[in-house]
Amino acid sequence: MAAWGKSREEREREYHEAMAKLEADQAELRQPDDEGAVRYAARSFGESLLVLLGGLVICVVGAAIGAAVAGTLGLFVGFVVGVVICGVLSVIGFGFGAVWWRREYENRR
Repeated sequence: MAAWGKSREEREREYHEAMAKLEADQAELRQPDDEGAVRYAARSFGESLLVLLGGLVICVVGAAIGAAVAGTLGLFVGFVVGVVICGVLSVIGFGFGAVWWRREYENRR
């Protein structure tokens, strides 16, 4: 018997049980968080839709201004410029959103 009233075998068994529980907990933490991934995908999709709708408004306004200033060619040029602006905003918005969300997600873990 040891000084604490437990035999060496009992202490070793408790130690191994505690280590097994710790390893199981760590394995659980390493599992992907499907709920978080779904929330991220939904948020990213919603943000992308907002950016695309904003880009569509830019396209329409640009086309209207171009048509008023330069006729049919202005309509085309205004729409193309709006599409380019929409694409740039979408890429920038999605990139920053993904980086921000990933950082927040990692901080919560």
